Amino acid sequence: MRHSTYDMTLEIKMIRKFVIKNKQERYISFVSSVKNRAKFIAALPHFKDFQWDKFSELYGNEYKYLSEITSRLKLLEGVSSLCYIVSEDSSIDTKSIDLFTIFNEHLLISGFATILVFGNADLIYYHDEQPDIYISKVA
Repeated sequence: MRHSTYDMTLEIKMIRKFVIKNKQERYISFVSSVKNRAKFIAALPHFKDFQWDKFSELYGNEYKYLSEITSRLKLLEGVSSLCYIVSEDSSIDTKSIDLFTIFNEHLLISGFATILVFGNADLIYYHDEQPDIYISKVA
């Protein structure tokens, strides 16, 4: 399943939940405007403003990442493998795609910084341009 719909509400929820407090309003102002959203996207490759204590760094390969995401999704009742994408890669940005489709098509090995948002920002996966890979912890 692939559809592209800019979900400002979900992006704001993600920012409120995972970005450091003193940067939240700045990023919310960016994603609250289609015109200014590009500023948020431009920050993704070197994004340093997450609340890093809410994340674990992942190591390995895409199969290990997929396994870790799947394990964490199982801990979240009612959260499916469908994710909303925030990415430098305009071909996938703002799309909602099933997690398994993304990994099967190797969309995350593109070299573009990307955030996958699951559920109602219940879980996020982030990789920067290095790629350093992070996944939010499940509370």
